Amino acid sequence: MIEKMNGKVMIESVDLFELAEKYGTPLYCYSKQAIKDRIKMIYHTMEEIADFHLGFALKANNNIHLINLLVKNGCMIDIVNHNEYILAREGGTPADKIVVNGNGASREFLETMIAEGVYSINIDSYEEYKIVRNIVEKLDDKERLPNFMLRVNPDVNPNTHPYISTGLKENKFGIQMDVARKILSTDKGLITGLHTHIGSNIFDISPFKEAFAKLLELKKDFSQLKAVNIGGGWGIDYHKEGTDFDTETFRKEIVPLLKEMDCRIMMEIGRFIMGPSGILLSKVLYKKETEFKTFVVCDANMANMIRPALYDAYHHIQPLHTKPVEEKITADVVGGLCETGDRLAKNREIEDVSKGDLIAIHDAGAYGYSMASNYNAESKPAEVLIYKDSHRLIRKRETVQDLLKKMKI
Repeated sequence: MIEKMNGKVMIESVDLFELAEKYGTPLYCYSKQAIKDRIKMIYHTMEEIADFHLGFALKANNNIHLINLLVKNGCMIDIVNHNEYILAREGGTPADKIVVNGNGASREFLETMIAEGVYSINIDSYEEYKIVRNIVEKLDDKERLPNFMLRVNPDVNPNTHPYISTGLKENKFGIQMDVARKILSTDKGLITGLHTHIGSNIFDISPFKEAFAKLLELKKDFSQLKAVNIGGGWGIDYHKEGTDFDTETFRKEIVPLLKEMDCRIMMEIGRFIMGPSGILLSKVLYKKETEFKTFVVCDANMANMIRPALYDAYHHIQPLHTKPVEEKITADVVGGLCETGDRLAKNREIEDVSKGDLIAIHDAGAYGYSMASNYNAESKPAEVLIYKDSHRLIRKRETVQDLLKKMKI
């Protein structure tokens, strides 16, 4: 996404040094064109499915300006709680373009979502099914109900990090296949579809094939099922090794299986769209050299970007030099918080840097800002959206006064 042109370091046609000067660092930067291109890539992959609907998983990035961009480019929005619902609506999402997900829905939340007229509700457990059934039975008007879909747990190993694996029987998500069959056998018309999501950042096609084959078998046995939501999970090339998710193989091997379902196919993608479309821009504070190790201390930290600390996740880090730098160093890239785990990279070979240099943490558009915290009373970064040669602030940088407002009661 970053290009060097005429002695400048650019996203689209915007100079990153100018952004850092204007908005400060750390700074989340998003490319509007990259977001649009990723959406087009998904629609191209799924184009043989006549009734296909793309959703964006709001947990990946909840900025209302980005939500608005996604909706205008053909996305529904997938939410898991009432706060996300409000953000989706503020971002311009009609209620009937919202999909409700998650495994912790209260009765009050379900009542609200049904009254609001959301597109669908993915029911995560038998206990939740009984609550929904009871709510619907008490309604006078049953004409404008959402589509109720069972989230099925297919017990498939997605071969990803255990924290983001969601389709194994020991995971907290979904209804076991035998329980789903029992519900559908006695349901009497409430459930109209199936849903599954087996995990995130997946590259292997075979778990999708295994999971969707199980859904197809279940769907064939129950004619009332008119839609299947296949979740998301497509991986992205964090290591910059040319290993982005193989959409062409998905198109050849998985799309025919989905077509065989002969119904509406829905998808919830977050990371694949937004991850590669954003970077976290940071400034080097020091290069600290000891007898044992070199540390690049920057103004971004685990409060701004927790994935490396939480998942030991890899993010490509690029020093933004305008001229070639031949010397390389091996260093831990760290923040200034009071944690040894406050690091963005460990033993990473990068171009040599000096105090004041800018670095870019790549693929930060998903689960970057949305997982940020105020640890050590850190202020959350600003966010900017870039398009062609223009840019605009889409979230102000927090200040300590913003933190104090919540405590002065």
